[in-house]
Amino acid sequence: MLDREGPVPLYQQITRIIEERILRGELPPGAPVPSETRLAEEFGIARTTARRVARELRSRRVAYTLQGEGTFVGDPDVPRAARKVPLYVTIASTLAGRIRSGEFSPQRAIPSEKAVMHEFRVAKVTVRQAVARLRDQGWVFTIAHRGTYVADPQDWPDAPHSELPEEESGKSAATSMVGPCTSLCSGPRDACATMSRVIEIGPLRSQDRAAWEVLARGYKTFYNTDVPDQGYEDAWRRLMDGTEVHGVGARLDGQLVGIAHYLFHVTFWMPDSCYLQDLFVGEAARGRGAARALIERVAEDARERGAARLYWTTKEDNTSARLLYDKVARFNGFIRYDYPL
Repeated sequence: MLDREGPVPLYQQITRIIEERILRGELPPGAPVPSETRLAEEFGIARTTARRVARELRSRRVAYTLQGEGTFVGDPDVPRAARKVPLYVTIASTLAGRIRSGEFSPQRAIPSEKAVMHEFRVAKVTVRQAVARLRDQGWVFTIAHRGTYVADPQDWPDAPHSELPEEESGKSAATSMVGPCTSLCSGPRDACATMSRVIEIGPLRSQDRAAWEVLARGYKTFYNTDVPDQGYEDAWRRLMDGTEVHGVGARLDGQLVGIAHYLFHVTFWMPDSCYLQDLFVGEAARGRGAARALIERVAEDARERGAARLYWTTKEDNTSARLLYDKVARFNGFIRYDYPL
């Protein structure tokens, strides 16, 4: 029971409750600490208070945070509990298995939203997330006002087990099986068929420091922005701290080829929003789905934290990136102004 009128701040009271759960074994080493959303719902607190709980647990050295993954009990060297597979991923995996087995034939419609909602007893938004995942992987295509259909086999993901959730396929980070002619690739299928590779999305790690700066400098160069060397050092420290800003990386054959930086902030008329501040993929890796996969990973984190929206800005003449943005998001027509300070 929280003492909302007493002298002890709420975040300290909740921190003590979490510590007691750890001592009782309810949260064993490596287990995830309840997310900000769950803490806010359980204790009836603001998300800013929930964030202070995680910060306090870290300061007491009973938990640690990994960007893009969450806060976990114990020491970073302790093996973490397996991350729960989102329900929409499980549904997409099931449907992909049926497509591969021949239950759903190419060029034929998959079950309707209502049918999938009834079978899995889920909300419409969960079904749409599952279908979007299938579409991004190449299993299906959608015709507006008509339905979603099974794609031709040559458009399916190349790897035999690519429809499985990451935990079932033995990968610790999210992967996107990138086939030919995806994302921004505009060439004919045969011309880029050799580019089918695996994009792995995961949190930035300490050993990424040098590769990250190369990409970060490339991003700043694109926008003609000068940042001193110390600015990159300060930014990296904030990313590694993971309390105010967050970062994830895209890896191609183990090499860091793309980065995304994002943050959560309060809004006046709705719950917190997620702002994707920076998104950049190295020139050699463009057109292979890395940017889309990075956006999807940030969106997953935004959903888990209960954010009301995910948004970003770009230059009006950034035509190559907007080809992707127009596919995965909606342009609302707003124009940004910067007031000099």
